[in-house]
Amino acid sequence: MAEKDRHDHESGAAELRRNKRNKCLLYIFLFIVFQTAIILLFALTIMRIRAPKFRVSAASFDTFEYSSAASNPSFNIRMTAQVSVKNTNFGQFKFEDTNIGFYYNGAVVGSAFIPGSSAKARSTKRLITVVELSSAGCRTGRSWGAT
Repeated sequence: MAEKDRHDHESGAAELRRNKRNKCLLYIFLFIVFQTAIILLFALTIMRIRAPKFRVSAASFDTFEYSSAASNPSFNIRMTAQVSVKNTNFGQFKFEDTNIGFYYNGAVVGSAFIPGSSAKARSTKRLITVVELSSAGCRTGRSWGAT
C-alpha cells in the first residue's frame, strides 16, 4: 500500500511539473504574441512612411528684366532659390539628381538642377540653386498681367 501511495505521489508530482511547464510555455507564447502586436501597432501608426516635402523656402532675384510692349510682353529673371527637403520619417531619405520646373499658367518658364543628396531622419535639408526664368519658350500673345 505504501508503494502505491508513493507511486501515486510521484505521478502526481510529474503531472504537477508538466502543468507548470505547460503554463510557463503558454505565458512565453502569450508574451511573444503581445510584443508582436505592440510592434505592429507602433510600425503601422507611428512609424509609417511619409513622402518628403519639397518646397522653395526662400528666393532672391539678381536680374529682373521685362518688356511690357503690347505686341510681345516678355521677362528674363535670374533667381537664387533655397529649396528645402523636409523629411518627416524616422529614417534617412536619399534622392538622386533631379530637375525642378517652374511654371506660369501651365507653361515652363524655367528649370533648376538639384544634385543628389540625403536628408537625415526628421530634419530638413536646404539646397541653394540658381534658376533662369524666361518667357522665351512660351507662346506669344499670352497675357503676363495679373489675372
